Amino acid sequence: MSCNQTNSVHVWQKFSLVHFGSKHLSEQVRLWAEQNAFASLESCARQVWASFDDALNGFPLKNGQQEMTLLKGFDAYKYTLELMLGLKSDRIGEDHITRQMRERWAQFAELHPELESELRPVYTTLERDSHMIRAKIVNHMVPARHTKAIQLASGQIKGDNILVTGHLSKSGEPSDDFRDLLLFLCNNRNGKPLVNQVAISTATQQETNHILNWFARHQDQKRVHPEIRAVGVSYEDANIAVEVYDRIYMTSTMGKLPELEGSYREAWVGKMRQDNTLTILRGAPSLMGYSSEEWTSVKDSRTILPETIWDVLGKIKAHNDRLAANALRYAEYCAHTRVSGQSPSTDFISRDKNYAFTIE
Repeated sequence: MSCNQTNSVHVWQKFSLVHFGSKHLSEQVRLWAEQNAFASLESCARQVWASFDDALNGFPLKNGQQEMTLLKGFDAYKYTLELMLGLKSDRIGEDHITRQMRERWAQFAELHPELESELRPVYTTLERDSHMIRAKIVNHMVPARHTKAIQLASGQIKGDNILVTGHLSKSGEPSDDFRDLLLFLCNNRNGKPLVNQVAISTATQQETNHILNWFARHQDQKRVHPEIRAVGVSYEDANIAVEVYDRIYMTSTMGKLPELEGSYREAWVGKMRQDNTLTILRGAPSLMGYSSEEWTSVKDSRTILPETIWDVLGKIKAHNDRLAANALRYAEYCAHTRVSGQSPSTDFISRDKNYAFTIE
């Protein structure tokens, strides 16, 4: 082993971190923190302090106390890599934690430039390994969200014109499912909008106008894409709507708006068009969320009932669990190789492995 490799091994083996499962720290720990240098890689739900083992050996609490764990070398590198990959987040695979840690590291570099310089080789490889595992595995994960499952089940694609039915909550805002679906399909995160036009249909014209005003406010706040056109549609025009719109979504629970439901159900049964879909988000509360007889009797290949959405959610979870297991395996491999002074092979996980999600 060369002198450079020996130094490299030494750096990774000395890398240590203390992980708190809580953001609430004792006075004793806070006093210690004021007198010691470390990188605070805080995330939304936890605190992680990184340094060298000699700096953290004097930590005032023993391992396991106050929801605290002290990790060194291989364990410290593996844990930090899993954290950066979003594998310890509530939303598995999210990348917000990576941005948080980059910001924290930049602050650390300003406050403790000498220690940061010593730790930089570790952080550089954490970034490199994290990017590699994300590109090969984690980025193929699918958001395990109800709205995403709805989009996949209905076949929603860019350019579709959609119609969303629903109602106002007691607070005068769109009901939760109504709001979440509109914001998801009409978001303004990046690029071109997912839909060209969104039509709103409720039980009354007054409610429809209220939702249209809500939509316009969210466009002003840039939460809704500015290019999307919003229009109102009366439920009396359901027979026209089912021929015009590519995707129709009913967000209210079955039975809540019987007249509106009846209009769309009758129009759907008699429609001429055969390339659009009708998606019903919520079943009947009295049937434990399953579909009512009125809706199961009209089900065809273009009607998506709540049971189908649940099935897609289950498939998303199974898909993400499989990818997370592979990502964890790769993170462990990277930690082993780094601590031993080597570089991980990008072919450890085959490039041919199919990580694409399908609902078939």
